[in-house]
Amino acid sequence: MRNVKGFGWNHKRVYRIYCDLALNLRIKPRRRLKRNAPEPLKEPTKPNQVWSTDITYIRMGRGFMMDWYSRCVLSWRISNSMDTHFCVECLAEAIERYGKPAIFNSDQIEQLEKSNPKKYQHTILGGWLDKAEGVVFTNWKFGAFNPDNLQTSFGQDFGFSIDPTTLVEVAIDKSKRIIYVKEHLYKPKLTTSEIAVINKQVCGGNLIIADSAEPRLIAELQSQRCNIQPTLS
Repeated sequence: MRNVKGFGWNHKRVYRIYCDLALNLRIKPRRRLKRNAPEPLKEPTKPNQVWSTDITYIRMGRGFMMDWYSRCVLSWRISNSMDTHFCVECLAEAIERYGKPAIFNSDQIEQLEKSNPKKYQHTILGGWLDKAEGVVFTNWKFGAFNPDNLQTSFGQDFGFSIDPTTLVEVAIDKSKRIIYVKEHLYKPKLTTSEIAVINKQVCGGNLIIADSAEPRLIAELQSQRCNIQPTLS
């Protein structure tokens, strides 16, 4: 760095800072567990039998799906954020192309199965497409929306490609522990102008809380006089 960028640092100063940060200390190795009778490794015998997924962190995150038998990368995504959307999209694309595998390996799946069985069932065993994050409610039913005229709020999620754009209205009755949800919009391939028209027709001037992953789309809707703000990260 001294020769290339002209910094006035010599090797002595670099080594002193290196020691102050304890970077010169040896890292204690982890203790490996020994098995008295280790089981032989099982290998897949046909394609689409065992999949694995992993996320690597280089200059940008790159997630991928791989078939263990053919060593074929089935799907991949690049993202500059730490959200789960690109992971879910990657998995959805692989399953749409090749169908579901018999076994799906991931660093976090086994832990998720033990810590949150309901989320494991939805995110891994089939309900991942529309319930990849958040709380899964199983005790729901159809009925009248907001019969007590409680205060309501609007929320919006933007679709990608064939994914639908949604607009919902929510009311919460804390005393009865009831959440009322009304779906106003669920449609794919909408333009920004079409979304703006629907938002103003349904919500009027009421505030809409929208997906913060699309700041440019939110800015365009605001320019078309939609009262819309991103969620707080």
